[in-house]
Amino acid sequence: MKFLDGEKFFYKIASGLKEIIKRKDHLNKINYFPVADGDTGTNLALTSNYIIKNTKINDSVSNVAKSLANAAFNGARGNSGIILAQFFKGISNSFENKKKIDVAEYSIAIKNAVEFAYNSVNEPVEGTILTVMKEWSLSLNKVRYEVKDFKQLFAESFKAAKKAMDNTINQLKILKKHNVVDAGAKGFVFFLEGVKEFLKSPDKINIVDDALYQELEDEHEYNSLENIDYRYCCQLILTNPTLTKKQIINTIGNLGDSLIIAEGENKFKIHIHSNKPNIISTRLNEFGNIANPVIEDMISQYNLRNMHKKRIAIVTDSTCDLPSEYIEKNNIYMNPLMVNFDGSEFIDKVSIKPGELYNYFKKSDGFPKTSQPNINSFVSLYRKLFKKYDRIISIHISKNLSGTYESAIKAANIVDSSRVYVADSKNLSTALGLLIQKVSELVNNGVDFEKIVEKIEKYKENINIYVSVKNLKYMIRGGRVSKAKGLFAKILNLKPIISLDKKGKSTMMGKSFSFKGNLNKITNLIEKKLKENKNLKYAIGHVHARKEAEELKNKVYKKIGKNPQYITDVSPIIGTHAGIGSLSISIIYD
Repeated sequence: MKFLDGEKFFYKIASGLKEIIKRKDHLNKINYFPVADGDTGTNLALTSNYIIKNTKINDSVSNVAKSLANAAFNGARGNSGIILAQFFKGISNSFENKKKIDVAEYSIAIKNAVEFAYNSVNEPVEGTILTVMKEWSLSLNKVRYEVKDFKQLFAESFKAAKKAMDNTINQLKILKKHNVVDAGAKGFVFFLEGVKEFLKSPDKINIVDDALYQELEDEHEYNSLENIDYRYCCQLILTNPTLTKKQIINTIGNLGDSLIIAEGENKFKIHIHSNKPNIISTRLNEFGNIANPVIEDMISQYNLRNMHKKRIAIVTDSTCDLPSEYIEKNNIYMNPLMVNFDGSEFIDKVSIKPGELYNYFKKSDGFPKTSQPNINSFVSLYRKLFKKYDRIISIHISKNLSGTYESAIKAANIVDSSRVYVADSKNLSTALGLLIQKVSELVNNGVDFEKIVEKIEKYKENINIYVSVKNLKYMIRGGRVSKAKGLFAKILNLKPIISLDKKGKSTMMGKSFSFKGNLNKITNLIEKKLKENKNLKYAIGHVHARKEAEELKNKVYKKIGKNPQYITDVSPIIGTHAGIGSLSISIIYD
């Protein structure tokens, strides 16, 4: 084969990508650099699968290369996946307006592609996929003068790639310690093997098969905690950027490592390991719109993989307001909602914290929109948990306020509904937090699954939340209160108390002519409830008003002689509706 047209070019690439998918488990096992998170094979396989499914094929190598590069950008996952995507982008840049290419044109394009891939990495490290790409490219451009066709070109140059891969064990200490070659480097060699085999019999095309269209699990198999200086693996797309790649490095480069910036059509795909995903989002949001954020807690995933088998996992969502320390200590798994604001997407409580959203809120006339976790996110989470737990209890925000419960129910039916109990808490915020706290205590005390389910149904009837709204302008802005009613309340200086009824729908249960009057009403109500139920526990939530929350705690303590279970800033999703300065008390009793 002396020339490649668009169709042959695609099937050549797809044959190599297919080989990566077949070998993903092996690549995961040898993944120790940059962190031993056991996901290089999975990320390369997901990237490869996406490319094959989304590339448009025709007879023009220029058109196919461009489509393939776009698919690679959109589907790229992890360090090696993004580097591979930039490699394909570099190839595409060299194939402008070409119907077909020969060996020389291809070899020059690979040289340019390697340079493009290197430039996408903030601090390139030798002994990785980049090194193998470089050595293979050097060999290509040496032997291209001596070969007749693509079959010979790959047969001769493959030796250099294999040699470079074998040498990675000597280039990185972590690889030498574990006696393995670099996983990304080996993935690229597998890719070249697949291409080489295709070129032996280019007419035998068998790309679309079960191996490619299987549901690939997006999972990490952490081999150790070595080299994990930064907890979160962060990936996002910055659209309509107003800054250059170099400026992105200057903006977030000091917040972590493993920074890779992939270029697309008027957008960047950014990958970084960091301890501050919210700061990364906040900084980048000043220079474009954030799309498709994916943030993985590498330490939590390592802990899950390496824990002993347990009985019951507890799952909730990000509208559950509990201290983060409690959540981590008690192995509570949270599937977050998404926040959409002024064209950017954020992960609730992960890539955006309450104070940051409220700052955006003050500067903009817009109002945040939310979306529940999708079904696939629950399916993935449940499947991961079933590797270490026998049963799952999944409790969520009221179904009358969000579709989260429905997503969880559908996911449970897909995975195994006999082992997953999904509950509509008919509540939210600290009320949901108190319920999760009760369930955690029952699990830790060894109570049977069926008994816990029975108690949850009882507790759901004995939970209340009372929210004192300080300013109605936020509820008017969010459409929860009409402008006419808001104006009327403003004239009379009315301050509502919002609660949830037995069906989990919001309702106004009282009002006063002052915020202080509301707090007095709520405090008196708590005192009355305590007389009826000595086991009452309560928690205080606030919307960016810690000082006022502490004052409320002291006020309640004087009345009933009990401290709250905790005080916390509530989810920004809830806070934007209640309004800055609002306070809440949630109670639960037997």
